[in-house]
Amino acid sequence: MFDDIAELAAQICGTPIALISLVDADRQWFKAKVGVDAQETPREMAFCAHAILQADDVLVVNNALEDERFATNPLVLNNPNIRFYAGAPIVTAEGLPVGTVCAIDRQPKALAPHQLRALQALSRQVSRLFAFRRAAIDHLAQAESALRAREQEAERLMAFTVMDLDLKAFVNHDYRYLAVNAAYQRYWKRDVEQIVGRTVEEVRGRDHFHSRLKRHIDLALSGEASSFEADSLYPGKGMRRMQVRFAPVRTADGAVLGVVIDEHDIQDLADAAQKLRDTITALEKKTLSQQKFIYMLSHDLREPVNTIVNFSGVLRQRLSTGTQAELLRFAEFVHGGGTRLKALLDDLLEYVRLEHQAVRRESVKLCELVEGVVSDLGDAIERTGAQIECDAHLELQCDPHLLRVVIQNLIANGIKFVSPGSLPRIKVMARSLPSSVRLTVQDNGIGIAPEHQAELFQLFKRLHHRKDYEGVGMGLATCRRIIDMHGGSIGVESEPGKGSTFWLELPIGEGSHA
Repeated sequence: MFDDIAELAAQICGTPIALISLVDADRQWFKAKVGVDAQETPREMAFCAHAILQADDVLVVNNALEDERFATNPLVLNNPNIRFYAGAPIVTAEGLPVGTVCAIDRQPKALAPHQLRALQALSRQVSRLFAFRRAAIDHLAQAESALRAREQEAERLMAFTVMDLDLKAFVNHDYRYLAVNAAYQRYWKRDVEQIVGRTVEEVRGRDHFHSRLKRHIDLALSGEASSFEADSLYPGKGMRRMQVRFAPVRTADGAVLGVVIDEHDIQDLADAAQKLRDTITALEKKTLSQQKFIYMLSHDLREPVNTIVNFSGVLRQRLSTGTQAELLRFAEFVHGGGTRLKALLDDLLEYVRLEHQAVRRESVKLCELVEGVVSDLGDAIERTGAQIECDAHLELQCDPHLLRVVIQNLIANGIKFVSPGSLPRIKVMARSLPSSVRLTVQDNGIGIAPEHQAELFQLFKRLHHRKDYEGVGMGLATCRRIIDMHGGSIGVESEPGKGSTFWLELPIGEGSHA
């Protein structure tokens, strides 16, 4: 992930060298690098040590030979012969600058404002990735610490012989109970008179006795201790995970008098272990999701960045010889690339914010929510002549701000994706199901082929060229994330040329009603 960001920094700034550099008391160390082989340099030689002194701005050195701070620096006079440097500080959530995302060239140069802003955006992404990584490590450490504490607690409890901590029973050679403790009685919801004097087979059942207990009792009666773990159903406690131990009890001359059966309830420990496994699985899934996210982000950022770099280069060459019309055409390409880059970063920021946003449920009238969306989309509706109809006269418990984002995305898509010359017609409907509310947004647009419908809600997924339909491919991914946060589901039914019906189902919370 960090290597991808370093590669992006090099492409955005048009430099052969880019680094993610972390600075400590004695050195700068390269978390990721492009164009250099070194892994670290002394701090006194580091340009980044100067960059972190101005945490809110990018340090730009257009020509190191003309800057008295760096003119005699060994990295300037010798390999890699630095002339240009731009470093955007990486600032932690606590406001501490710990390093930079920097771009380096062997020739003097200058960066445009949009390139400086993009470099700062990348430094913020690095800070967020550090925070995500630290949170994942801390979460796993806490879970492991809690599990170790539970294991230690279980070991301490097993070391005690207090009668009521574990289920304890004393059984003779006839498999008959001679004594049981209070815990045994509680778990089995029986008085001592209903257990003592009866056989283990009578109390625990024939199948359980012969399949699980008899072999271990016989081993203990022969003088050998044994144990096992298993789930058992107790009338007074339900299904519990138990650690069962069988120990021979001997007379003074060493003869085996009977067997103590000790049953230790480890259900809480088993639950903690399962929770830890679930946590590790979730963290692994999140790590894979983040890797995929960064890959797609780097892929989609390259197109507008390449447009800006390529056409700004052509524009620079033509400034002396080109006509005004040519210059204007190339400037429009550069502006378009910058606009797409801004839209992508805005949508990306909105999506990332969802990671830290809690769902705040309140009673919402769906038609009022749709009316608000129609008001927000007034310019697009007036420009296209779109007709919006609402037949969603229901209330439900949801986060009104987040659901409004979903409905606005779906209606905006219905306005945008229509055949040339067609007037968009969109109908919003809702109906109650036994345990959920189903909301549909139906349009008369160009439709979606069946083979593309499964991948429609993926990040950065576009089905059409941007020259035909604008967008960066994050709207429907954001919709799915919001619906997932509500515990619901979202999908689409569509045929090419026959429009689309996007549907979402939200569980009925307390207070939801028709």
